[in-house]
Amino acid sequence: MKTNLTFIVCLLTALLSFNSCTPVQDEKYTLSADKTSVGADEEVTFTVTSSQGEDVTAAWCLSDDTGIREGRRFGWSEPGTYTVCAALGTNPSLKAANTVTVTVSPSATTYRISCDKTEVKVNEEVTFTVTSSTGEDVSASWNFCDESMCRIGNRFGWSEPGTHTVTAHSQENPDLEAENTVTVKVTGSVYKLYADKQIVYVLDEVNFHVKEVVDGVEQEKESTGFVAGIRGGEQFALFGPMTNVFAQAGNYMIEAVKYDFAGKEIARAENTLEIIVRERSAIDYEDRYFRRSLVAEGSGTNCTTCPMMARAIEYAQTYLLPDRMVPISFHLNDDACNVPVPIYRHFFILNNDYALHAYPFYIVDWNASYSSVNSKTEELKNKVEASQARYSHTPGLAAETALSGRDLTVKIRTTPREAAEYLLGVYIVEDNIHTKQAGADNGMMMQQDVAYYCLTAQDAPEEERPEEGIGQYGQIGVTPLGRLEERTEYTYDYRFTLPTRTPDDHDLSECRLVYFICQVDEATEPYGYFCANAATCRLGESQDYEFEPIYEE
Repeated sequence: MKTNLTFIVCLLTALLSFNSCTPVQDEKYTLSADKTSVGADEEVTFTVTSSQGEDVTAAWCLSDDTGIREGRRFGWSEPGTYTVCAALGTNPSLKAANTVTVTVSPSATTYRISCDKTEVKVNEEVTFTVTSSTGEDVSASWNFCDESMCRIGNRFGWSEPGTHTVTAHSQENPDLEAENTVTVKVTGSVYKLYADKQIVYVLDEVNFHVKEVVDGVEQEKESTGFVAGIRGGEQFALFGPMTNVFAQAGNYMIEAVKYDFAGKEIARAENTLEIIVRERSAIDYEDRYFRRSLVAEGSGTNCTTCPMMARAIEYAQTYLLPDRMVPISFHLNDDACNVPVPIYRHFFILNNDYALHAYPFYIVDWNASYSSVNSKTEELKNKVEASQARYSHTPGLAAETALSGRDLTVKIRTTPREAAEYLLGVYIVEDNIHTKQAGADNGMMMQQDVAYYCLTAQDAPEEERPEEGIGQYGQIGVTPLGRLEERTEYTYDYRFTLPTRTPDDHDLSECRLVYFICQVDEATEPYGYFCANAATCRLGESQDYEFEPIYEE
């Protein structure tokens, strides 16, 4: 029935246009199309032209393998090859001299991101969804990212006001992105806690205050009604200025909370402050071994923000904490700086076990409390000093190395100041590696502290690794020493031949030994140990025990 109606419409159209354009039986008519390869449901425009070049399409009917089609512009919903022909509406026996073949391909699947709300308050969560062009919700297999990082899951919020653009990326194919982005505006207030000083001596007074940040603008006037206190412990400054005097040395994590008259929490400073309280007396420092902190850096050469972290670590090491830090860098990909397997796996170990879902990052002394993805030098400085202040029984470290050709012999000596279980780590790192670096000036950068070889522990075989949790990707390069007694020297010997690499071999003059000793402490997350001291020396050189200087009060 539909075909007959279409034919009638076509016939009427031809009759109406017959007087203005009367086809000639012996004239040649040509059928053409504006395109012959299209996607599903993509329309094609057809034209019938006389031998004089006149467009006579209105008087002609078009048909394909499925039957007579309406009008001169149409498409197909199913992929395949279709042959289109044209016949005169008033005389179907008069046909165009040719046919046109159109190939229809399946349309590529596209994806769009959406969210349940685009204007929220601080810490209010937003749910994001990725939908395919076929209508399927594929959110579970996609990552959602804003300007700073990629997030876990499809539901999250922001702790500070601002405007954020969220993109979606396929987990299976990182190059596949949603064809659109969504913008979320975050408004409201947050509160920040400040202290007039964070490193003090016993009985020094510390003053705290809280300021409100409204839509990203910090207010000049201090906020009132907050109570400061030690996290998980006593509160102080219930009324008036938030001031406290610390009677004992140690590390104190301070928070600020505001309550209503019923004792219900109504506001909280978004940050906490670590106050480091040191002993006033400096006696016996000549008998204390010099303490350095190990700073493990997770980075990569394909990371645009990694140069900022590298510069922050170098600046803190050079200017803020001279000679108190020993950095070691683990890169994300195995071809970064030609880092071979298995060292690059350590990046995944640290990222997994320390629950760091972004990079670059750093970890101080293998302690999760002192890890961060923030490249602010003051924060790094505070974390190193906090780690060093928590432990006064620093074990001594010394190293003797000899290099004959590419054959390296190493002797590590250590003298604990406290009887405990210990572990030892020994790595070979290389400095001044000129390599491509996204985000660096001219796309090139001198990489420092690049870990290449571990003398103390290698990766576990694939079949021996657990499916999840600590050690999923291998093991951090430490070996257990067992229980060591205080004021007793222990010696550990290692031999290693540095492999030859191509195309760029190691510059042995730029290679160093990084060695560190860890003490077992079950309270330290995630491994149950922390780095108690670290040191470094060039291959072929040696480093003796070092002691803390004596400071006069």
